[in-house]
Amino acid sequence: MRVEPDRPRGSPQRVYGCSHHHKRGVCGNGLTQSVARVDSAFLGALEREVLTPERFAHAVRCGVDRVREQLTKDPTGALPGAGEGGPGPQDR
Repeated sequence: MRVEPDRPRGSPQRVYGCSHHHKRGVCGNGLTQSVARVDSAFLGALEREVLTPERFAHAVRCGVDRVREQLTKDPTGALPGAGEGGPGPQDR
């Protein structure tokens, strides 16, 4: 990513682009796109394709299954990673 002047207005604009092309001219890829436009498209696709209710429910089920599996191995409830800097039951 680099910041370059927006040609018509002369104000800085953040864009994604090849820095080797921009700084050294050693790359033939002169394509640039505004950061705001790319980020908006990426986050929109992420929300539509990945953060669906079905996939969220699947992730929760997998998490619950892992906790159940660990509790089966250690019924005292000492889950791996507990007490390693994260909040524990006493912090709730």
